Amino acid sequence: MNNFLNEVIYKMWLHFKIVNIVFMIPRLDSGDGCDVNEDMYGMVDSRNIDIYSWFPYKGNKCADYFDAVLVDQCGCENLDAF
Repeated sequence: MNNFLNEVIYKMWLHFKIVNIVFMIPRLDSGDGCDVNEDMYGMVDSRNIDIYSWFPYKGNKCADYFDAVLVDQCGCENLDAF
């Protein structure tokens, strides 16, 4: 998953100079008893979400670092407000 996110980040920077990206990805291997369902189109319904972002600064260089960083994880109890 990280290789895919890194590629998206790189292309968004290269083509559009976008520096603030947040990815919310359903977490399929939670193992906490919360349901993960897949509909007939392959869309996943999960109540567990991994949240990734990109921090373009590393050391003294800007925009040379394209790795996605796991910022937080939301579980079942955190998503009831949505």
